[in-house]
Amino acid sequence: MRRPAIIDRPARPARPVGRILEVSIIGFADEIAAAASLLQGQAAEGQPVIIVRGLSWTAPDAPIAELVRPPEEDLFPVIIALSGGVGGAKLALGLARVIPPEDLIVVVNTGDDFEHLGLSISPDIDTVTYTLAGIANRELGWGRHDETWSFMETMEAPGRRNLVPPR
Repeated sequence: MRRPAIIDRPARPARPVGRILEVSIIGFADEIAAAASLLQGQAAEGQPVIIVRGLSWTAPDAPIAELVRPPEEDLFPVIIALSGGVGGAKLALGLARVIPPEDLIVVVNTGDDFEHLGLSISPDIDTVTYTLAGIANRELGWGRHDETWSFMETMEAPGRRNLVPPR
C-alpha cells in the first residue's frame, strides 16, 4: 500500500503571533519540490531538472484520506492556481479536468507582457487560454494549433505599409 508524502507531527508549543500551534502537518513532497525550485532558478539561469538522490524518509501510518476535510468544513472552497508559461498551462488543464469550473481560479503571469506593433501581447495568458480551449500547438507547447504565421506578411503587403510602425 502506498503511503502519502505527509508527516503528521504532534503539537509542540510555539507562539509566533501569540497563538499556540496545536497541529503541524508537513507536506514532505511539497518541501522537496520547494527546495528543488530554489535550485532550479526562475529564469534563463535555471536548471530544467533537479534529481534528488539518497533522500530518506519514513512513511506515515495514517492514510491521506484522514487529512481531507469534508467540503462543508473546507476553509478554502476554491482552488487558486498560479500559472505561467507552458508548465502553468498544463497545470491549469490538469486541474480543470478534475475540479468543477466554479471551484477553480487560475491566476496567470503578466510579467512577460509586452507591446509589439502597437498591440498588447500577453504570451502566458495566450498559452493558458489556448491550452484550456484545446487549440494550443502541442508540438511547440505555445501558440495556436494550425497557426499560419502570416500576420507580418499581411501587415507588410503593398498598400498596408502604413499599418506597420517604423522600426
